[in-house]
Amino acid sequence: MSDRFTANKLAWLEQVQDDGELSATVFAVAFGIARHLNRETGDAWPSQATLGEMAGVSDRQIRKLLKILHTQGHLDIQTGGFHRPDRYRLILKDRNSSSSHDRNHSSALTPQDRNSSSRETGTPVPPNPLRELFERSAALSRDEESEADRIFAMMPKGSASRSNKSKIREAVASIVSEGTPALSLRIAVGAFVAASPDAKDQDGRFMGAAHTWLTEKRGWEAYLPSADDLFLRSRPPAEVQWFHRVRSWQHSPGYWRMKRDDFGPEPDSPNTRVPQAVLAYCLENTPPQPRPANDTHRPSQKRVRWQ
Repeated sequence: MSDRFTANKLAWLEQVQDDGELSATVFAVAFGIARHLNRETGDAWPSQATLGEMAGVSDRQIRKLLKILHTQGHLDIQTGGFHRPDRYRLILKDRNSSSSHDRNHSSALTPQDRNSSSRETGTPVPPNPLRELFERSAALSRDEESEADRIFAMMPKGSASRSNKSKIREAVASIVSEGTPALSLRIAVGAFVAASPDAKDQDGRFMGAAHTWLTEKRGWEAYLPSADDLFLRSRPPAEVQWFHRVRSWQHSPGYWRMKRDDFGPEPDSPNTRVPQAVLAYCLENTPPQPRPANDTHRPSQKRVRWQ
C-alpha cells in the first residue's frame, strides 16, 4: 500500500492526464518531473536537458511545455537563478493542499507524516528520497525482469565471456538510471543490432562493439528516435495519416501565414477534421516558418476543422 507522498504524486499525474487541453508531450514532461520528485523536500529540480530527453523534445520546447503546465495551474516553478536549476512543485487542484502556497501543505509528506507512515506499515523511509517505499529489490523481483534486463536481452551474446556480459548489463543499467526513456533506448538498441555487421556472429565480437557503443562513444544517442517517431507509435493509423498531412501543410511555403485559428472549425467542410491530439502535437513541436522577404500575399484563408 502506498503512502501519502506516492498517492499525491499519482493523483497529480491523473490530474494532468485528465486535462483535455494538454497534449501527450506535456504529460511526458509531467511524468519526468514526478519521477524526479524528492520525498524529503517535496519538489523536483531536473535539468531541462533531462526533461527534454525523457519527452523527446528540445530545450526550447521544454520551456514552452513547462510554461503550459504552469499556466494550466498544475505546476509551480521557482526560478533557480544563475547556474542553478529551476525547482518544480506539484499543485493538486482537487485538494485543499497546494504546493505553491505553503511548503507544509504540499503534496510531499511532512516529517510527521513520514514517521507516522513508517510506524503504521513497519516500512522504513528509504535512504534514497527518489525511491518509492514499495519498490522491490532485485532479489524480490526475479519473476519480473527489470527494464535493463529486457534491453540487455535484445543483444546477441554469442560466446562472450561472463565479465563482458556483466559490463554490458551495467552499462545498460547506467543509461536507464540517467532517465533515458525505456522505449527510446529499446528502439536505439534494436536499430544498432540490426545495423551491426557482428550481430549475427557467435564469437562475441558484438559484445565488445556494444560496450564501446554504450559507454565511450555513447553512439546509442544517434539511434534514439525522434519526438515524431515516439508520437506516431502511440497513435492509430488514421491519425498517422493526418499527422503527415498536417506536416505537409507546415512545410508549405505559405504556412507562416497560418495561425492556430486557421485550423479551427469550417462549417462548409464538415469532413475535414484534424484529430485534436495530432494538431496539438504538430503545433507545439514544429515552429512556423519565417515569412519570406519577397512575400506580399495576404494571409491565407485556408481553414482546417478542429475535432
